[in-house]
Amino acid sequence: MIYQLKYFGKLAELSNHKAEAIEFNGRTAGELKTWINSRYPIFENESFKIAVNQKLVEDDYIIEDGSELALLPPFAGG
Repeated sequence: MIYQLKYFGKLAELSNHKAEAIEFNGRTAGELKTWINSRYPIFENESFKIAVNQKLVEDDYIIEDGSELALLPPFAGG
């Protein structure tokens, strides 16, 4: 399945992308994280969360076809 993946903050800098279309055949956010780390080994030392349709999700979250995906680095604020 092809998804639109958005990168934010330091992750955008490291990947050299703000967004890209990816072909991802996994089903869960955890599988996506593994796929991302294999595509961008530099991310393995980075902490990031995955958002699906603008909602932070856990690794066991099932990604549905057509979902918008985003990688978010840690952020500070109140």
